[in-house]
Amino acid sequence: MIFTWGPGELEWVEAIRKEMKEPSILGPRTETLTQLGEVFRQCDLYIGGDTGPMHIASVMGIPVVVIYGPTDPILHEPFGQHKKVRKEVGCNPCRDRSCKELNCLKMITADDVFKATREILSLSD
Repeated sequence: MIFTWGPGELEWVEAIRKEMKEPSILGPRTETLTQLGEVFRQCDLYIGGDTGPMHIASVMGIPVVVIYGPTDPILHEPFGQHKKVRKEVGCNPCRDRSCKELNCLKMITADDVFKATREILSLSD
């Protein structure tokens, strides 16, 4: 697993890596979106939230497991092969970006993400 990171995220990523049982790689500092796309092009799978990097990975032809919180998965759907991980909580998709609860994200488990990962990797074989 390789972690990419942006401005202000290095400490956060390092804290996650320290909690992991399996080894991981800290990706290089990328100065441009083109450089980030090149990192993704070397990958077999992208797992992450509904963000710009997820869309870059999908455009690069990388299968994507995208974790959705309050955003609309139809409006923000990636290109190409992907699996969505999302929990319906009654208030999503949400237009209120000031939500403090984020139950839509808190209800997603690692098992939910692993299941989507297994499914998309079996499609890619």
